[in-house]
Amino acid sequence: MVLMMNITNLQRLSAFLKELDEDRFYVGEWQNKGELCGTVCCSIGWTPTIFPELGINIRNNDSWCDLSKDVYDIVYNTPDWNWCFDYKWKFSDGTAASASRRIDYIIEHGSPPSEESWQRVNYYLKHYIDV
Repeated sequence: MVLMMNITNLQRLSAFLKELDEDRFYVGEWQNKGELCGTVCCSIGWTPTIFPELGINIRNNDSWCDLSKDVYDIVYNTPDWNWCFDYKWKFSDGTAASASRRIDYIIEHGSPPSEESWQRVNYYLKHYIDV
């Protein structure tokens, strides 16, 4: 099953993240189920706040992963999901600003960068940038 991303909702998420104080965003810990995401809110964790009209109560959802599918039409553990929401971004640039840029990228291009593009970026970061 192929879903079309919900561009309108992704744009709203991106705009919210651009205005968010960085100390209110964290992707370093993540839980699949339960009342709390375990973060000071990642992109998906902020979703109930961004969309109050949806009446989202995570206790009523199977998981945060389902929430990303329900609101953004992005399925867990796909390249789109990993690009937008994966906790592994904490190892490179796990900021709200970076999350917003990734979301804007996928909106503009329709998918994450190719593996070849990623290899070039990683080479550049490794050899030319102090990370």
